[in-house]
Amino acid sequence: MARVAKKPYKVFKRNMMRAKGLARLQFYLDDLLTTGGEATLGKLWNLSESFLHDLWEIDLEEIGEQVAPAVTEALSSRIEKLREIPEEKVEEWFKRQVEPHIEAIREFFEELDLLRTRVLLEQAIVTAVTSLEVYLQDITVSAVKLNKFIESRFHEQIEKELGRRTLHQTSDSREALGLAASRSFTPGKPSDVRRHFRRMLNKDIILTQPKDARAMNRIVAYRNVIVHQGGIIDEKFKSMAQYKGRIGEPVQLSRRRVENAIRFIEGTVLKIDNEVRETRPPKK
Repeated sequence: MARVAKKPYKVFKRNMMRAKGLARLQFYLDDLLTTGGEATLGKLWNLSESFLHDLWEIDLEEIGEQVAPAVTEALSSRIEKLREIPEEKVEEWFKRQVEPHIEAIREFFEELDLLRTRVLLEQAIVTAVTSLEVYLQDITVSAVKLNKFIESRFHEQIEKELGRRTLHQTSDSREALGLAASRSFTPGKPSDVRRHFRRMLNKDIILTQPKDARAMNRIVAYRNVIVHQGGIIDEKFKSMAQYKGRIGEPVQLSRRRVENAIRFIEGTVLKIDNEVRETRPPKK
């Protein structure tokens, strides 16, 4: 069987945890803004209250009853001071003391809404696809470096790509060959990825079904429109992703779509990793 480093897959898994975390954070934020945190913060509060009561016999409700009078007194004194402001100066006081905070709050909620509706899920997709592309290149470097029979399958590609830049990047000649092979395909192009691993393993193993090829093309298209167009739909994205939204509008992503994309990428990488490790040199 082929010798392959464990690091590429371990790094991929760590990076995918980040992508999953972003998608999960989207759920928490949605819950916070739509239900007041009923599904997340409410449960966390109940657990914390139970823990404090069982461990130290601290009753948070009792603490609240003791603190409330002091808070009420402080608020009452502030309100009395406001009443002392002359009527003609109230507008001036409002502009000076209140309006800047209102503007800051408005901007905060605009940013929060953008975060809630787009940014987290967009970055989850970007992280997932980037993790895939890094893995594809790293596993190629490792497989070529450690297995001469795999290196031989990339002879023409290595000859073409083995330039001064590659040789300067590492003093390890075997790693240089792997780097050259890893530059012989475009990781963000699914058809290229399929051909690349068909050459490496001497058999077709991924994206062999039209539905799988379409799914990968769609996932990459989402990543590309987010990174290169700021998430704004263009004609190329509509065609690649078979998207029905209007050109010039922000792309819409659901948590389900992102989680499905993450699962698809994880399944693809797991299949590649297993097949690379199981591949054998040709019988003599």
